Amino acid sequence: MVAGLGVALDDLLYGLLLALSILFGWCFRRIKNPVKKKWVSTVVGLSLVFAVSGSHALRPLIVTTVNAVFITVLGKKYSHILSFIFTFSFLTFFRLSDYFGAPYAPGPVNLINMVLTMRMVGLAFESRDSWLAHKTESKMATSGAKLTEMEEKEPLDVHPGFMDVYHYAFCYVGVLTGPYFRYTTYRDMINTPFSRFAPCWDATKSRLLRLPFTVLAFVFVNSLYPNKMALTDEFYSSYSVLYRIIFLTISFFNFRMRIYTGVMLSECVCTMAGLGAYPEWCKPRYGMGPTCRWQEVARLGRSPVQAMREKYNFETVHSVIISKCEFEPSVRQAMKSWNMTIQYWLAAYVYKRFPIKPLRTFATVFMSAFWHGAHAGYYLCIMSVAPHMVVEDLWVKLYANNAGPKLQRFLNFMIWFMRLQGFAYMSITFQLLTIDNALRYWGSIYYCYHWVLAALYITGLVIQFRRPKKVTPVVTLQHDFHAIDPPKVNKTE
Repeated sequence: MVAGLGVALDDLLYGLLLALSILFGWCFRRIKNPVKKKWVSTVVGLSLVFAVSGSHALRPLIVTTVNAVFITVLGKKYSHILSFIFTFSFLTFFRLSDYFGAPYAPGPVNLINMVLTMRMVGLAFESRDSWLAHKTESKMATSGAKLTEMEEKEPLDVHPGFMDVYHYAFCYVGVLTGPYFRYTTYRDMINTPFSRFAPCWDATKSRLLRLPFTVLAFVFVNSLYPNKMALTDEFYSSYSVLYRIIFLTISFFNFRMRIYTGVMLSECVCTMAGLGAYPEWCKPRYGMGPTCRWQEVARLGRSPVQAMREKYNFETVHSVIISKCEFEPSVRQAMKSWNMTIQYWLAAYVYKRFPIKPLRTFATVFMSAFWHGAHAGYYLCIMSVAPHMVVEDLWVKLYANNAGPKLQRFLNFMIWFMRLQGFAYMSITFQLLTIDNALRYWGSIYYCYHWVLAALYITGLVIQFRRPKKVTPVVTLQHDFHAIDPPKVNKTE
């Protein structure tokens, strides 16, 4: 911790390396030779990994090597399952290494491994989906069937070589903090001229202009009310219950400002490198990339003259919409704007693929907590979102269709206020990590939010029961993971 600033040394190191990565993007975009561009990206990425990890850099190298074998050497039929099991198992072992006598790696190394886990598992699924698509297309061509339906889908063509897996894994863009992007997005950055004509500096500048507020707000508030206060005995003996309840809101503010700062810097690395730049007419979506007119995008990538005339955006690497995270009333709407590229990964490779449909939401939320870490605080935080949404849905259903303008505004304010306080209550466990520290804090304020949530739920049920039965339009509230539409998966096998 830097004295007087309340900023951890890890945060300063990350900020410095991200700033250097942003500056390097100006030079990187000017490399026209794809082979040279690929190797420069990898060498710089490996340098960043070694700078942060030191001797612990061996671990991401092991993960990448094993996944390269799964993806390029073994058969495609089960490569995605092997990659998923091995990569997440290794991530768990890495986090619990001190229990097995191996040295425990610092936090920044954990973040590198989290990003790498998503890249490797995502690439394994991309490669298998491509294999299945080509297999299905060959069968249809042999049988004389029309390929119209296939042509309307994304043309999957992901067949990386052994070294290509390394290049994607250690691409300097996002190697430290994300965001997640598919192999096809990485390949387009290397092989297409989009980055030369996209408004890279304008996209970067728009994010950099918002940075001073989040940085100064975090440094100022965190220097006065650091989260480590909640780890001391004095915090529980010298401060009142009301103070500890108010501290939740302050702590959650610090948490958000820190995340917003990191995410905007990470997006700036992408935009300055030109990663995620696509024509606006292909409607790129966070995490996925283009969502339509894929053949035209491919042709445009081979025509620099035509590519020069297009308008581009960077929605592919857009991770957080701060205004919606802050001011959307409901949990569902706010979550759609938070960590959007990670939500895409969870939707595409967990939610849509989990074989037991009734358990898909639970499996996805559990994998989100599992990916974040082994500490109980992650599970207490993330798994607590579901009960909040149940109560929120009940009250929205009660009043969404028959509330007047004033009542609707009041209802929206109360839903927003409850969301903010609920997230503050949950997020303290995310930050305190251990089960002892988390439950000590919740216990010191008598689990007040749980009691409020239970009271609201019971009250809502009583109001619902006492209302006369009548047919009313049903408010459809889809889960967040339905809102993301990843590529359709062929189910030939």
